Amino acid sequence: MTTDLNLQQNEGIILQKEEVIHRNKTCELYLTNLNLICVESSGVFKVKYNITKYPLNQIKTINNLPQVSVVDDKNEGTWVLQIQSKSSIELFAFEYSFFEKIAVKAELDKWVNQISILLTGHPAPTTDDNSLVGSVKNMLGAIGVKTKPQAPENLTTKCIGCMAPISGSKGATIRCKYCDTEQTL
Repeated sequence: MTTDLNLQQNEGIILQKEEVIHRNKTCELYLTNLNLICVESSGVFKVKYNITKYPLNQIKTINNLPQVSVVDDKNEGTWVLQIQSKSSIELFAFEYSFFEKIAVKAELDKWVNQISILLTGHPAPTTDDNSLVGSVKNMLGAIGVKTKPQAPENLTTKCIGCMAPISGSKGATIRCKYCDTEQTL
């Protein structure tokens, strides 16, 4: 069912998701280039009764990073899109089953990236623990599958003291065997 979102003339829908939980109510969530819009509905026929707009320009940005994140609420079986605005923190829960968890996480990562692109011009940085790769590793660990740790990167370069060849793991501090100069690779 199409909802009249009262979009501005220069506003367009980028992402949308049905069946999102916000403040203990089910809503449809829309991301436009200007707003995050929550349309609450109720009843068998999903009658729309409340449209709330959260302007994107009200989202806190610290060090050019929008304060938007994805949190796994394992107790409820939901991924939560957490948005910190200048006046509040809004939580939008996306439910998942065991088999949908990775797909829902990937979908939410799209929301975070799109919001970041709209506010800063670039996608949100990811860390292994919050990324899809991290989610897969965590799920495999939960069912007893061991994941192979990443091998350290080996580097070969020249000593800054005597220009002799030196090698070791990236980030390691080593001492040149020719001139005893300590350096970090």
